Amino acid sequence: MMLPCPLLLLLLHLAIIHTRPYILFANRKDIRLLELTDNKKRAATNIIVKNLEDAAALDYFLEESRVCWSEINREVIRCANIDPRVKGKVEKEDIVTTGLVKPEGLACDWVGNKIYWTDSDTKRIEVAGLSGLETDRSVLIWDDLDLPRAISVAPEQGLMFWTDWGEYPRIERCGMNGDLDTRKVLVDSDIVWPNGLTLDYAEKRLFWLEAKLGYIASTDWEGNSRKTIFVGDKQTLPQPFAITMAAGVLFWTDWETNSIYSYNITMDHVEKVKVRRKLSPMDIRVFEPTRQPHSTSPCSQSNGGCSHLCLAAPYPPHYSCRCPTGYKLANSTTCATTNSAILLVAARDSIIKVSLDTPDYTDRVVSLHSVVNSIAIDYDPVDGRVYWTDLEDDHKQSIRSASLTSPHNETDVVTRDVDHPDGVAVDWMGRNLFWTDSGTDRIEVARLDGTSRRVVVSEDLDEPRSIVLDLSQGWMFWSDWSRVGKIER
Repeated sequence: MMLPCPLLLLLLHLAIIHTRPYILFANRKDIRLLELTDNKKRAATNIIVKNLEDAAALDYFLEESRVCWSEINREVIRCANIDPRVKGKVEKEDIVTTGLVKPEGLACDWVGNKIYWTDSDTKRIEVAGLSGLETDRSVLIWDDLDLPRAISVAPEQGLMFWTDWGEYPRIERCGMNGDLDTRKVLVDSDIVWPNGLTLDYAEKRLFWLEAKLGYIASTDWEGNSRKTIFVGDKQTLPQPFAITMAAGVLFWTDWETNSIYSYNITMDHVEKVKVRRKLSPMDIRVFEPTRQPHSTSPCSQSNGGCSHLCLAAPYPPHYSCRCPTGYKLANSTTCATTNSAILLVAARDSIIKVSLDTPDYTDRVVSLHSVVNSIAIDYDPVDGRVYWTDLEDDHKQSIRSASLTSPHNETDVVTRDVDHPDGVAVDWMGRNLFWTDSGTDRIEVARLDGTSRRVVVSEDLDEPRSIVLDLSQGWMFWSDWSRVGKIER
């Protein structure tokens, strides 16, 4: 059993003697912790994590005393321990390092130990465990998303909520397992820029910031009983970004004033939180036990029997198994270990893999170090290896190969006497490799390991480019960028 950390003990003690919460917020270049006082004088902030690049979204795991955040410039999601004593000098752990562009919303499932996030550029909502492995990550929502922003989760109920401020602005909810049958629009009227989102777990209500129309409103988790809570002006809601709450008090950050505000719902009183030194606050969370109610998860026992991701669900048995991005369930608990159909893209400085087994068609960069300037690509389904032509520079042209799964075992297949290798085709039945070279004006063949090389065609070729094989009929076809372009066989 894990013993409570010193910071958690401090929070529990403070919760007993007074109700003033701590505020955790992203400050672009760092993450800070602020203890709220009576607001009669400016309060100091403690830097929890420093040396960040445009930290935007954040959330935390209270029991573990860990904060997780997204950095827009670095295109990563990372986590670190919370320890005010070390003044931000903490070890940062990479959780997600690929496939991110603009992750502006993030929520921690403190019961199932997962991170959920939105990305307004990839237009996806994803989930990942804390291992940092691609096999511990899955795309949940990809269709009919425009500009998803804020996200919050209710693990006990198995629900996630998010805002979308695209052409059809709205607030939605869905099961945390990504079951599209549970997806529901909660708010889509009198809404333009729904930026911030927070949940009241006791009353089961949702609060959101409307940045364009300048108000804060709430609804229940079914989208009913909508109420306007606060109508702001240019002093209180000029450009609000994120919102959080505790004990009937709302807190939000504002881009234009670079400030934090509070609003006591019962007293109908709003004020700017007085903080020492200039800030650039982004996402914000109240940091106290009431914001992460204790709950249990069926996933805590043997991962729910799941081979990969075990996610909370809003219906019995309150969890379901989910596969890594691009893989399908072989049965209710076990994921397939291979793809039945994939699309490979030579994208210059990277090789991109898209699984065709799942409807999201999410692209993933294959983590290869030898890709410099990939041009043409083909695949050997027998050994699961990809082959590509690489025009690294004028003095180094080659054909390379790597496994699509780790370890990738990257190798140079052909490096000598190649001038400008453009097309490549794998004869996976005969275990041969064909390629075109528009520099030497030849079509050549070799074994898949580069041995037994010979010229196939060298006459009447001008600039041979793409090449494909019809293995069943024994034909090869190629294109030629000559004065009169042609396709031959």
